[in-house]
Amino acid sequence: MKIDHSKGLFFSATIAVLLLTFFSIFYRFQNRPTLAMAEKDAKSIFSGAVSNNLSEKYLYGGKATSKELYIKKIKKNLLNGLVLSNSLIYKNHQYKKKQVLDKIAERIYRLEFKNRQVKIESVSLNNFHTVTVDYKVRQIILSKVLDKLSASSEKDLAAAEKQTSISDLNQSQIAFLQYILISIHWDKYFSEYNAASWSKSSFQMIFDPKKKHYLISKKTLQSIQTSEIKNGE
Repeated sequence: MKIDHSKGLFFSATIAVLLLTFFSIFYRFQNRPTLAMAEKDAKSIFSGAVSNNLSEKYLYGGKATSKELYIKKIKKNLLNGLVLSNSLIYKNHQYKKKQVLDKIAERIYRLEFKNRQVKIESVSLNNFHTVTVDYKVRQIILSKVLDKLSASSEKDLAAAEKQTSISDLNQSQIAFLQYILISIHWDKYFSEYNAASWSKSSFQMIFDPKKKHYLISKKTLQSIQTSEIKNGE
């Protein structure tokens, strides 16, 4: 009896193709992102972004801006158009410009990244690779914050001038004294600030099949972090 080897080879090849197709489909669906996965990653990414504490595993396209660099930028803005005295004795304590600016910059940093009022509203699967996250955020208008702090410090300024080591303060010393008062009484002054309204925004996440979780770009991170933070209106 003659054995038909061609039929056996054809059958084996067919089985191999079917198995390959099956495992390809199985692998694809096994690694396909779910809404639950997207919601979990969105929560981790969003909370990390708005607190400037995002894990590097969720980021591509560059590193996040460090706290030190943000503090440096804030201090630069605080000095914009102002000439401050390098030091001043107030209530028998000597205050240095760097010390006072560091303290105010730290409070502004916390306002932007630690005490920000934010909330995720929805997470939507667009397709296999991308997700849209809708959120709302409370506006921060920095010029209004600083204007309110300055206006509040004005109420204490006349009395404070009498408690310095210099009887007749020049303009740079008066400006520095105001910053000293703001650094000391931030909580009191800021409590008088009326927060701005809520705004809505969104960002996109991209799924990485190798890492099996979602990522955002550095540009997206910066967009989230500066969302509705304005220097003025």
